[in-house]
Amino acid sequence: CDDDSTTTTTTTTTPSSPQSSSSSFSSSSPWTLPKTTPNDDDGDDIIGSTSSTSSSSSSSRSKRGINKSRFRQHVNPLARKFQMPTEQLSENWPRDGSFEDPTLPLHIDIGCGKGGFLLSLASERQKDDNQQPPPQPPHEPKNYLGLEIRPTVAQYARERITKWNLDGTLDFIGCNANVDLDRILHRYTTCGTIATVSIQFPDPHFKKQHRKRRVVTPSLVATLARYLPEGAVLFMQSDVKDVLDGMRLAVVEDGGDYFVDSCGG
Repeated sequence: CDDDSTTTTTTTTTPSSPQSSSSSFSSSSPWTLPKTTPNDDDGDDIIGSTSSTSSSSSSSRSKRGINKSRFRQHVNPLARKFQMPTEQLSENWPRDGSFEDPTLPLHIDIGCGKGGFLLSLASERQKDDNQQPPPQPPHEPKNYLGLEIRPTVAQYARERITKWNLDGTLDFIGCNANVDLDRILHRYTTCGTIATVSIQFPDPHFKKQHRKRRVVTPSLVATLARYLPEGAVLFMQSDVKDVLDGMRLAVVEDGGDYFVDSCGG
């Protein structure tokens, strides 16, 4: 990769044993949500929903075809409510039916948004595996998991799984990766392995005082180094070179003994 590249890939060389922790507060959790519908608006994460001011106004807006699945673009991951462990992880996950075979290698997409990338990837792999003759070499069977900090967006992504016929292969969890990733990876690695972690186009948080909000932190890198086996891939991508350089530097500084930058640094 050259200096203008917007992607970088690293592979793990050896597992590590850093410690991680998460904090819990008494404020109300953002993770417990009802099923989203076209008229739902929690006043925090969804924008562009129909208003309840009058039935005529709602009808008029519906006729104009307002996009009901538009969501707030940015949240503060350091806000107190987002420091609470997610409640969207069941006690028996991933053996709770989320995955048909929880022993398969897992691809995790951190900051998955509405899930379009994983939905397309899992669907294409499914189509390839079902074709006759199958692709050569055949794809390694995998499970897919998307993590999204905006709870209503994660719920929206989860409701798309059945529509794409991907039940048992794909799951989405609303959580703060810097709070819950250790718990999620620990749970999954009791029965399966982590094959790939992707972090694509994360919120750049351009302001200097907001850079501490960026998703790739020393704690996140340490957690990945702890659970990713040798040969696993960490793929990072951004359309802002400064953000990509910052992610690569964080991985080198905090996980240099465990990750090799395949782009050559």
